[in-house]
Amino acid sequence: MGLSDYCITDAPLLSSKISAEVNMKNLYIMRHAKSDRRHFAGPDHERPLNRRGKRAAPRMGIELEGRLAEPEVVWLSTAERVRQTFALLSEGWPGLASLPIHRDESLYTFDRDEVLTWLRQQDDAVATALLIGHNPALTDLVNLLAGYTAIDNLPTAGFVHFSLNVAHWGDLEYGCGEIETAILPRQLK
Repeated sequence: MGLSDYCITDAPLLSSKISAEVNMKNLYIMRHAKSDRRHFAGPDHERPLNRRGKRAAPRMGIELEGRLAEPEVVWLSTAERVRQTFALLSEGWPGLASLPIHRDESLYTFDRDEVLTWLRQQDDAVATALLIGHNPALTDLVNLLAGYTAIDNLPTAGFVHFSLNVAHWGDLEYGCGEIETAILPRQLK
């Protein structure tokens, strides 16, 4: 089974299901929107979004707002393209802008194990969180949590919702998650 099996065309309205079980965490994983590699000569950390990325992020926000319960917290890489992605995502999903936002340099990584280590240290009081970061770390994280190769590449502005069969973030491990839905930018109008 691949990520396309969970895509938007089959995705149910999930807000009533979120946090229905006490011993479950929910993790929304989103890769930053498309960035401007070709026209930006500065440091990678400062690279902005391109036009396509600026269109995709708010459309994704509109789609997600109608499908998901709001997370309790937002976890962001410190990269400029992640900051812009979140700002534009919030235009489509306005409730996100009022949530606690944690930008962490540790999430400016391309390594799955670094992201996993960071996630395992998060506050167990948080049941549902949105994480926006980078590839290949996020593609690899999706596959680790799913326990199989769910996707070859999480595209820019791609989104995956996991229900995690753990009561503590520290218990995250291979195969502990179930993909509830996935939304890819090419599916949005």
